[in-house]
Amino acid sequence: MNLDSALDHLVSELKKQIITHLSDLKAEFIRYFPDIDDKREAWKFMRNPFHCEVADVVDEVQEEFSELKFNSTTKEDFENLDLETFWGQVPSCLPSDLTIRLFGF
Repeated sequence: MNLDSALDHLVSELKKQIITHLSDLKAEFIRYFPDIDDKREAWKFMRNPFHCEVADVVDEVQEEFSELKFNSTTKEDFENLDLETFWGQVPSCLPSDLTIRLFGF
């Protein structure tokens, strides 16, 4: 076996192990979060709250989401910040009762 074929074999085996690992990981996520696909659409507002309809958000936070979506300061922050920074700051720019209902803090 020459070096090239040995390397090809190694890469092939590594790919198989990675695919197996990712498949197992996906199965574990589904086991821990069985309803994740059902709620994926309902929580898509986390990616961009300003391109989502209030009716598409889970019922438990629709009112709070509406307040967030139509807050001009929050919209400006969203346009100027990366996603992680934006959601890290959101609780400080919302009324405390809204923050507790929307994010549980």
